[in-house]
Amino acid sequence: MYEDYRLHKERIYHATVSIARSITVDWEREIHGVTAGLQVLTASEELSRGDLRAFHAKARQIAQLQNVDSYVLVDGRRMQILNTAHDSTRPAVRASAPEEALNRVFSYRTVEQTDLFKTTTNRYLIAISVPVVLDGEVRYSLQAGISPDAIGKILGRQALGEGWVAALLDSQGIIAGRTRDGAQFIGQPAVSSLRRAVIARAEDTLESTTKEGTPVFTAFTHTSDGKWAVAVGAPSNVLSEELTASLLKIILAGAALIGLGVALAAWMARAIERSITALIEPAVDLGRGAAFVAPPTHFVETAALGAALTETSHMLARAQQMAYHDPLTGLCNRVLFQEVANQVLAAAARANRPVAILAIDLDHFKDVNDTQGHAMGDAVLKAVAQRMKSAFRASDVIARFGGDEFFVLMDDANAEIALSAGDGLVKILSEQYPGVTAKVSASVGISVFPIDGENLDSLLAEADAALYAAKSAGRSRALRRTTSP
Repeated sequence: MYEDYRLHKERIYHATVSIARSITVDWEREIHGVTAGLQVLTASEELSRGDLRAFHAKARQIAQLQNVDSYVLVDGRRMQILNTAHDSTRPAVRASAPEEALNRVFSYRTVEQTDLFKTTTNRYLIAISVPVVLDGEVRYSLQAGISPDAIGKILGRQALGEGWVAALLDSQGIIAGRTRDGAQFIGQPAVSSLRRAVIARAEDTLESTTKEGTPVFTAFTHTSDGKWAVAVGAPSNVLSEELTASLLKIILAGAALIGLGVALAAWMARAIERSITALIEPAVDLGRGAAFVAPPTHFVETAALGAALTETSHMLARAQQMAYHDPLTGLCNRVLFQEVANQVLAAAARANRPVAILAIDLDHFKDVNDTQGHAMGDAVLKAVAQRMKSAFRASDVIARFGGDEFFVLMDDANAEIALSAGDGLVKILSEQYPGVTAKVSASVGISVFPIDGENLDSLLAEADAALYAAKSAGRSRALRRTTSP
């Protein structure tokens, strides 16, 4: 049982590390998307001809399509001459962003990300700044501000268990976003043990506490540039309460059996021995991960031992379900998908057969959450999962990575089969959802092993790139970027 305890603890740590890495990927993707949007705006015709009123209107429209609080234009005097959060006629005011970041933008033409800071209106933001070069010189700095509320929503795209918490920390270990009670703790340092670890190491696990004082198993990792850290905490009682109770029951039952064996006569001892022996084989199966089925017995003590082992079997099954499946839809999660995919790709390489990966993202899903609430959004995600199960083969692996992002692994499927499956999926996911007013559809990106990549990471990246190409081409379609069969 101690080994089960240790393995269960390792599995919780593995799950927290995996979720932290997944959230980090989501955050980096968000940063890259915001940066790309800024760079597109810097090349706008309205800005090049100095029509700031027209540029203000255009920037305000684009801000509504991204997870940004506002776009801000700062001139060489470090004065804020345009802010999409305010009317275009507002007089220039001193820029709120840290001056050292602005200086680097104007002096070195670099893209800068600030730590969390307070604006002149006493609001917390982080800012991404890019240079605006006109006539060969840096004329302005264009900034996108991202609020802690928006960061919290990005962190919440990953499905977290009850009582779990995730946070984004800046380079100083300050909390910039949180999935729970963000308003209370934004702008505060992380707990000291976590803050020291985040500043000292790129990735690790530790036992710590939340800001509320709850003991947690914590994992953290950094973005590729080392600027941001994502920390995920799982409450310690997930492990300690259930396993401690089970261990205590087994110890008490074992002690009772020993005392009874000493007191009873030889014939009774032999009968008890037979009952205990009957538990050995299913207990060994339990150690191998199989379900435990207690054999029938006439003795209270062996029945208690069997009940304790049965309860332990159920507890381990729940832990496995939590570690490998999405709690909302029941689909595989990222951890299980990656394990299965790596095995399938290894077998496909030996057998010289193709494997297809489909990346799926729902179109206009955000409108459902914004207009009808997250409960309706969850209902749509469950319906999507059921439709996907009906659309694919029993051998295909369907996973939800978080939010409205899904992936499908199709073994022995070439590009033609994958595109046909993708087209069919777009059709069924675009059908009306009961009670939903928004027109939800789906975009699908496809990659095929080994043509589009020879390992899982490259295949996922290519499928993701094809997905974004499908969205850029008008959404509601399946697309593969390469034309090879």
